[in-house]
Amino acid sequence: GILISLLLVPLSINYLGVENYGVWLTIASVITWLTFFDIGLGHGLRNKFAEAFTNEDKQLAKEYVSSAYFSMIIISMSIIILSIIINLFVDWSRVFNAQAQLKTDINTLVPIILIFFSLQLIAKLITAIYFGAQKHSVQNQILFFGQLFSLATVFLLLKSAISSLLYFGIALSFIPLFVLVIYNVIAFKGIFNAYKPEFSLFSFNRAKEVLGIGSKFFVIQLSLLILFSTDNIIISQLFSPAEVVPYEVARKYFSLLLHIFLIIATPFWSSFTEAYVKDDIDWIKNAVKRLLKIWCFIPLILIIMYLFSDYFYFIWVGDNVKVP
Repeated sequence: GILISLLLVPLSINYLGVENYGVWLTIASVITWLTFFDIGLGHGLRNKFAEAFTNEDKQLAKEYVSSAYFSMIIISMSIIILSIIINLFVDWSRVFNAQAQLKTDINTLVPIILIFFSLQLIAKLITAIYFGAQKHSVQNQILFFGQLFSLATVFLLLKSAISSLLYFGIALSFIPLFVLVIYNVIAFKGIFNAYKPEFSLFSFNRAKEVLGIGSKFFVIQLSLLILFSTDNIIISQLFSPAEVVPYEVARKYFSLLLHIFLIIATPFWSSFTEAYVKDDIDWIKNAVKRLLKIWCFIPLILIIMYLFSDYFYFIWVGDNVKVP
């Protein structure tokens, strides 16, 4: 998945050009602000489902799933209606500081992406259930297939010899939703059939329980949003969309280590929940110590990555992008 995400960058630059790819990166980073609107429901469900699953309380787990899904449907439909109204009054090409000839494409693309992403918020809840059941690899499978289909799509678009930000944006925003919907169908017809959401089991009390713990994650999400999702639009406004590309290339390169560490660390989240429910605090302490020992190598590896960064950039994106 990491390798495919790296391959996507030069292919996307070749298809769109540096300027238009910068516009796409800026749009994509702003759209991720919508994760803010799930108000921590996914993370709350992950913990609550893990607790009920560990205690083998299927009825309670199903109530949590049903309440989370139908709450998210309400939120997503509200976002879609709101985005349609906002779209009537906003010129998105000015927001993203794009060239005048892209105005029609961008003003058409943004509401479509908003709709796809809003629906994705609902479908993405399945990952919380997989995590809660200690099936951590499924999240990586979903990301992998999403990246793989995206790579294949960009490759086909390149063969068409038509550079279109509109086609590119629609394809890359629809694919993650498509993969998540497939995994929802597979899960609720198979391994999680007993936990399939039912409207009759929706409960405001269960939704409040999920949101209770989810609100804490909401604060973290908001902090991450301000720190990491505003960079591209600031760069685009102060300089140009083209300047977003070298920044994103550098960020993606140094984020490789973060992705690897997350592969190691992420499964511990639900494992900690299970251990806490079983009052196995010693295991939690020992696991944290092991994770910290692994983390100690990260600064050293980052220094090495920095020393070899110019060589990596040249092999990766060639002369298309200069990273100062």
